[in-house]
Amino acid sequence: GRELRELSQAELLDLLDVCNAHDEQSARLIESYIDRVFGEDWRDGESATQGRRAARSSAAPMSRDEAFEVLGLAPDSNAAKIREAHRKLQLKNHPDHGGSDYLAAKINQAKEVLLDGK
Repeated sequence: GRELRELSQAELLDLLDVCNAHDEQSARLIESYIDRVFGEDWRDGESATQGRRAARSSAAPMSRDEAFEVLGLAPDSNAAKIREAHRKLQLKNHPDHGGSDYLAAKINQAKEVLLDGK
């Protein structure tokens, strides 16, 4: 019931380990938060290495339903709507504009999944 800003770096790394084991998307968001607050030096630690390894091994291919959800679109959306949603989300979430690598990758993956079949 605490806010992220109230947690120490050690507590955040513990939370990251739990998220890596149970919720990959939350783990990516926690990683981005830790990067912003503490810089990327924390990634040199053993806990972070184990967490990233666990997240990579649990990664699954994205389904079409998940892709539509990521882009915030209805399943009957056409290619133009998919491209437009992708563009808008990338403008907001790209790492070069303060977003996370994880979210940008998910947005790109969603576009690829949906346009591959169109």
